[in-house]
Amino acid sequence: MSDLTPVEKRIVTVLYHAQKPLSTSDIATRSEISWATTKKYLDSLHRKKLLRKGKQGKAIYWWIRID
Repeated sequence: MSDLTPVEKRIVTVLYHAQKPLSTSDIATRSEISWATTKKYLDSLHRKKLLRKGKQGKAIYWWIRID
């Protein structure tokens, strides 16, 4: 996890402590980061294959990839 930015570490920590998938908005609120910045870093973490995502209605949910 040392190659992650401070914002990415913050997001991963929020997801780790939640122990369940969270929406982009939930992650932004819990990490106290703007929605747009949160989305940018979630996409980055997903490209790095550290997160999974799924859609429910209009919301995108994110969780830590464990495999």
